[in-house]
Amino acid sequence: MLVIAYTTKYGREASEQSCLNLLFLIGTQTDKFQLYGESDERYQMAGGNEQIIQRLAKLLNNSIQTQMVLESIRTLSDGRYRVSLRSGWKTFTRTYERILLTLPFMALRQVSISKVNLPPIKRRAIARLGYGNSAKLITSYSKRLWQEKYQSNAAIFTDLEFQSTWESSHYVSRSRRLITNFTGGKYSAFLSTIPPESQAKKLVSQLNRIFPGISDVRLASQVIRAY
Repeated sequence: MLVIAYTTKYGREASEQSCLNLLFLIGTQTDKFQLYGESDERYQMAGGNEQIIQRLAKLLNNSIQTQMVLESIRTLSDGRYRVSLRSGWKTFTRTYERILLTLPFMALRQVSISKVNLPPIKRRAIARLGYGNSAKLITSYSKRLWQEKYQSNAAIFTDLEFQSTWESSHYVSRSRRLITNFTGGKYSAFLSTIPPESQAKKLVSQLNRIFPGISDVRLASQVIRAY
């Protein structure tokens, strides 16, 4: 279970991860087992959590520019930074005293930074640190068979291919019955080559081994996949 849980949590095969990932997250209380330590993700914003970002963006509306690509950064003789940007077919440069980079290292590898003063350990981290492959598949059902018949919350970690699931509609709506399938590692990368509906059918056939009859209450074609 630990192998599956941490493969899905970080999106990398457990064998490729540092043991620090486990030590950082797992619960340490001896009176109960907590796979991910203290965690409470029940609460969501009515209308969607994305509203937080949208409201913050409104406060900075005059400072945010989209549809722009960072192509290169170089350190000038006076310590400032010159950045090369592209918007469509147009390229231009800007000069700043300070730059705060929030790009994932995999994206930063596509930016020319050879003329930036960086220590070797930082360059090594940018060049070598990897990221996980994670994906969610959300399927819809006409009834909560897992709860009504099997007294389950559909929270599963398994050695079956689908790896893990949970019910994602329990606190949201009584009319929508959704199960989220969360995958990580090599299997998650493989799933990107399969149409969502084909993946959903495969998932439900495996869930049917745990909750016999669930394939009969699945709402066909109501499926969403997200990365």
